[in-house]
Amino acid sequence: MSRAFAPLRADTEVPRDPADTLVVIGGTGLASIDAAGVRIAAARLADARDGLRQAAGLAGAAWGEVAAGATILAPDGFGPAGTADGGRAASGPTVWTGVSWHAAPGRGAGTAPGPVPGVEPFATAARRTACEAIEAVTSGLGVRADALDRLARRLLRAAGLYEEAEGLVERLIGGLVTAEGFVIGAAIGVAPVLDVLGGAYRAAGVLGAAGVPGGVGVGTGGGPAGTGRSSPGESVDGRRARAGEREDAGHGRTAGGFGGDVVRGVARWTDELAYGFAHGLARSAGERPGVPGAAAALAGATRTAPGPAVGDGVRLERVGAAGFAVAPPAWRDAGAGTIDEALGRVDDLYPRSGAPEGTVAVQRVSGPGGVTTWTVLVPGTQSVLPAAHPWDGLTDLELVAEHPDQVTQAVEEAMSEAGIGPDEPVVLVGHSLGGIAVTALAGRPAFVDRYRIGGVVTAGAPVATFRTAPGVPVLHLETAEEVVSNVDGRSSTENPRTPDRVTVGRTLSDSPAAEDRTASGDTSGAHSIRTHARTLALARESGDVRVAGVVDRIEPFLRGDVAETAFYRAERTTPTGPEPAPSPGPPAQPSSCPTGSSPAS
Repeated sequence: MSRAFAPLRADTEVPRDPADTLVVIGGTGLASIDAAGVRIAAARLADARDGLRQAAGLAGAAWGEVAAGATILAPDGFGPAGTADGGRAASGPTVWTGVSWHAAPGRGAGTAPGPVPGVEPFATAARRTACEAIEAVTSGLGVRADALDRLARRLLRAAGLYEEAEGLVERLIGGLVTAEGFVIGAAIGVAPVLDVLGGAYRAAGVLGAAGVPGGVGVGTGGGPAGTGRSSPGESVDGRRARAGEREDAGHGRTAGGFGGDVVRGVARWTDELAYGFAHGLARSAGERPGVPGAAAALAGATRTAPGPAVGDGVRLERVGAAGFAVAPPAWRDAGAGTIDEALGRVDDLYPRSGAPEGTVAVQRVSGPGGVTTWTVLVPGTQSVLPAAHPWDGLTDLELVAEHPDQVTQAVEEAMSEAGIGPDEPVVLVGHSLGGIAVTALAGRPAFVDRYRIGGVVTAGAPVATFRTAPGVPVLHLETAEEVVSNVDGRSSTENPRTPDRVTVGRTLSDSPAAEDRTASGDTSGAHSIRTHARTLALARESGDVRVAGVVDRIEPFLRGDVAETAFYRAERTTPTGPEPAPSPGPPAQPSSCPTGSSPAS
């Protein structure tokens, strides 16, 4: 029979639901007695699934027999038109042997079985009808079995009991990738090589700041040459057009085709590669082990390289309506209400959306009963090279190395300038570099003592090496294919697991959704806030108690009908150096008195 009539087999692999690509760690799950009950319920669903699949298999076998010519008993009256009794064969019921219709033996008027004239033309229709009926039953059983399978897994996931297991082959490949990364990192960490790389990186930033060709196109959101600055006197329309050009140029470089397959294939091993590379580089450079040590070595080599000084101070200025390419965001007068909306607002702070480079937002929200809360929104890297603003690759290194940096300095100054009180809850939301910055702040004792942190939300940020203060609800959103969140040498399942800290990770290439599949072959798409917001939406729909718990602790601080938002732009500043020594004054006049005598003598 043609494939059009083939029934759904019980062992046919059904595409996974997008929610099945989620992996949640951390947070608070159910009590042990409840967890045991959930596991029992999931096991019973699995048993029912297996029973349905077995029934589907039997129905499929029956379909095969009928299609091959099995005997079918036809009801009385099923026969050729024009026979006795209005179509009822005189010899009684008939059967289909797969070749021709015969009178049923031992039934009817006692006649011997034999061919029933004129019945054969009905064979094809009868066989098709029987096959289609069995096909429908088989397909229905298979679909319901798959539904029970998904339900069982979602039940475990909702209870916080479901985790992905890593296979032996994956661990073996991961070990080989880690070893290779170590060898490469050890070679780069040797002092002469490290100094050359640091000098080249810094020089590229200087060329970019000067607008020299060759320092162009590296940044993801800067002025000319990816410097992070607008040209003096550049029009608003010019800034918007340039932002649009960067947006177009920054997407689709790896989407689809061979490049997309490479991203999907390599992405799952980037955490192992980063882990090995960092340990090798840190060891050769004499730094502390791991990613923080490697970042410290690279940042130090950049800072100490010959050339113009890279600013280690920050100047903050408030941005008015004229500072935006079109207009300030429309949401500036209303609270976010949800984490999803807060993430979308961070996206509006990138230069591609019309905001000035190096911009953060601090929003004061008046909630029910006049309660005041705050939301701080911090975007990510806008220039890979050292730039005039601190949202650059150098700050990425300094944040991971836990060195002094200018982004957290700018955020703290903006919060102080906005007037956040010590008892007013503040939610910190950051993407990429911004996510590193807000997580770092949430782990600094002085910052936690000064402010009441109502929650921390990060998207696409490598934060596994950071610790946050107990009692502060934290939500991390990560995807495997974005690569960025894995450069800390940890996958999303290896982030810190505490009752307050929840990580939702997702492998986009495992999803059947077209949007996810497209993003899985494009690092910029996988890293986009849009993709992370979709991950959060799927996590909400899954019913996972850990996700619901952390969301319910954070979102009340985002609600309010009245809000006021201040936007701040930060630039690096270079120290002027020590104050000059006071002038010694005019030289003393030589005395006319003889040596050893006094004028009075």
